[in-house]
Amino acid sequence: QNVEFEFIGLVHKDKESLKKRIENRVKKRLEEGALIEVKNLLKEGYTQTSPGLQTIGYKQLIEFLLKKIDHQTAIRSWITKEIQYAKRQLTFIKKDKNIKIVSV
Repeated sequence: QNVEFEFIGLVHKDKESLKKRIENRVKKRLEEGALIEVKNLLKEGYTQTSPGLQTIGYKQLIEFLLKKIDHQTAIRSWITKEIQYAKRQLTFIKKDKNIKIVSV
């Protein structure tokens, strides 16, 4: 039995809408308690070098909690890193000829 798959890559129509969506997502994560989550993980014994805490968002919040950067710098850095990651994803999607790109 031969099954065909179609891969669809959803991309934003323009960079500004993507940037705004990322900014809103970061703000929402903060409102939902991302900082408290990180504080609790550190209290449980996880460290800055724990694999799960070396990801975007966690890394910046840990730097803030360790007083290496201020709160605004942490948020700006988190947003910037998310935007850079989204750009890398788009580059990957565009290179794969098996992925049909759809603008949203």
